[in-house]
Amino acid sequence: RILRVAASDRALRSLRSFAVLLNGGKGTGKRHMVNSAARALGYHVYETTLTPLRGLPEDRAAKRLRQMLHDGAQVSPCIIHLRHFHALAPVAAGSEQPNEP
Repeated sequence: RILRVAASDRALRSLRSFAVLLNGGKGTGKRHMVNSAARALGYHVYETTLTPLRGLPEDRAAKRLRQMLHDGAQVSPCIIHLRHFHALAPVAAGSEQPNEP
């Protein structure tokens, strides 16, 4: 839901033309794949982590994510590499770690 709210911004609509979600364990080559694709397309890579959004209220998390996407758009054309996607999962009461989906 946070992604949907953040991506609803009119200025970001042009960024939604293509999206891929890469998932895999540590050291499986996700970053290498992103960098290789960017190099092949002649795009920049804008890499950012979503861990600062962990535990924020939905409206604040969406606002911060929207700012991250705007920052990435400044180096357009680019691939925006959102790292630590799991940080958007709900956090269990009293837990430091997000719940597994």
